[in-house]
Order: sequence, then C-alpha cells, then structure tokens
Amino acid sequence: MKAYDFIIIANPSTKKQNDNLFIILPMEYLHRGIFTGTVNQLSDHLNHVKNMIIEENDFQPFDGFHISAILQSGQRKPAKWDQTRKLLASHYHALPLDIAA
Repeated sequence: MKAYDFIIIANPSTKKQNDNLFIILPMEYLHRGIFTGTVNQLSDHLNHVKNMIIEENDFQPFDGFHISAILQSGQRKPAKWDQTRKLLASHYHALPLDIAA
C-alpha cells in the first residue's frame, strides 16, 4: 500500500447535556502533528493519539475532543478517502460520575 502524509488534529469540544450536539473549538488544538503511513497505519496511529490525549488530560464531565486526519495538500487522494476520513474521525467526552457508574 502507498504511504501518504496526513495531518492529525485534535480540537477541544463540549457536548451539550440535553442532546447530542457537539461544540468543537476549531481554532484551538490539543494535538496537531504529521503522520506518514498507509491508511491502515493511520487508523492505528489515531487510536494511539486518542489514548495519549485521554491519559494526558483531566477532562471535566461533558468536555473532551474531536480527532480527525486530513490529507496533506499536493497528494492524490487514496481510494474512497472521503468515506474513510469520516469513519476515522471520532469524539471523546468524559461522562459525569453518576452516568459512568
């Protein structure tokens, strides 16, 4: 498989308590880095970065982050990249203690 250059971005976000609305702060970063590898390797790396961010931060209930990868400019997109990019993106939000138990 071909290797690509990806930009990994994790933005802080908050989840509204009453519904499933996520408010992402696009101008702030918890993580921003470049990863070079295949799309399959990218999936593993995103999980690693996600776990690292969770360990390094003490998120308050309903606070968390959105993590995603974008293809660095000047490259030809991998097959089905638009669908894959959406599948790889994820949210993490800390739960209140009464819900987590």
